[in-house]
Amino acid sequence: DLFDPYKNIQVGAKYLSYLTHKYDVEFALVCYNKGEGGAQSLGVRSTGYSQHVLNIYNKLTGGDI
Repeated sequence: DLFDPYKNIQVGAKYLSYLTHKYDVEFALVCYNKGEGGAQSLGVRSTGYSQHVLNIYNKLTGGDI
């Protein structure tokens, strides 16, 4: 039941973990946002969405992925 916020976050986190083990972090974010097939059909490794998420991550952690 993905309408349950707890289950939705669990599934999303597991899917993102799967993607980050399969691809580099930025492309994994593109896949998370567009789906793997959609991301691959775009032919790009980065999008505004992936850059935005990484910028927020870097601001929060002071790090760089």
